[in-house]
Amino acid sequence: MEITTEQRRELLRGHNQLRAAVTYAEEMKDLNLSHLSHMEDLVHTLHSILRFEPSIGDDGRPHFWGNWVLAEENKPEPKKRGRPKKTA
Repeated sequence: MEITTEQRRELLRGHNQLRAAVTYAEEMKDLNLSHLSHMEDLVHTLHSILRFEPSIGDDGRPHFWGNWVLAEENKPEPKKRGRPKKTA
């Protein structure tokens, strides 16, 4: 995978916005909603350019709440073997 100059500029823009938010948070012990918006944009930029995807569960559905993985390595989680544990 090659990253274009334009994609590098997008990442740099996100990097600078993230640095500004971290600096603000360190100095003010607070965040603005615009900082959260910039962070959300950066997350979207990262998974778009670097091809990150939510992992696929054994049910075949994406697990958006879990760790994301590289698109080319995204396979369903293996099913657990054995009998289910007995509950009391």
